[in-house]
Amino acid sequence: MELTGYLSYRDAPRALDWLTAIGFEVVVRLDGPEGRVEHAEVRAGDATIMVSTSDRAYEPRALLGSSTGGGLYLLVRDVDAVFARAVDAGGAAVIRPEDTDWGGRRARVLDPEGNEWSFGTYRPGGEPSAQPGLKIIPLVHVDRVHAAVEFFAALGAEVVARAPEGDFARLRFPSGDELQVLGHPPNPEQDPGLVELTAVASDLAAVQDALARTAGGRVEAQPTAFGRQALYRIPGGGPQFKVNAFGPAPDAEEEGRPAQSG
Repeated sequence: MELTGYLSYRDAPRALDWLTAIGFEVVVRLDGPEGRVEHAEVRAGDATIMVSTSDRAYEPRALLGSSTGGGLYLLVRDVDAVFARAVDAGGAAVIRPEDTDWGGRRARVLDPEGNEWSFGTYRPGGEPSAQPGLKIIPLVHVDRVHAAVEFFAALGAEVVARAPEGDFARLRFPSGDELQVLGHPPNPEQDPGLVELTAVASDLAAVQDALARTAGGRVEAQPTAFGRQALYRIPGGGPQFKVNAFGPAPDAEEEGRPAQSG
């Protein structure tokens, strides 16, 4: 079974230009008299939409708050870039790019005629996460954080969070994947290059409660320069598992320290 959407526009040629701007390719277009588009098909990856000029005075549903009550969801690698192109091409911003509690990034716009479009990195239809809001982000220890940042910048990574002291950076790649880089602490038992399993949680308390039984009791979170952190040891001789909640630490409210979101 396959699902294909179809949309009618008063100004279908302009709509096709907008769809092209956000990443679709026009693969079929049959024009009629007076600038009408009798039938068109656009494709982006596995997504296909049929487009035509409206033959009735259809009106899109009104926007109530942050939604019209229904729309199209486009799975993309780079939400921020697609959102920017959509707005630059004439779309109206509804939800600016943001991280979600279900482990993805999303944004929402209305196209030039008011149809609702959402862009996101979350793939619907998969198995639900065992811990909503938990996002696994690898952490690597290095001697010099700035050198590692330059290294990954060559692959298109951008810094989305950085410690004022320069000993921590969180990077996001064009694919949407993220990496945390931490300056190597002065610990002779911890070699540079050590990779740990880490996670970012929107609700750290829920994670602590969920792991309380298998972790041998509830592990209390400790304040860090970027929020709070609970440190576990994976049973069976596994590596450390750090769970972070980004945001102002309880004892770190200095002016100018950036609040971070997970």
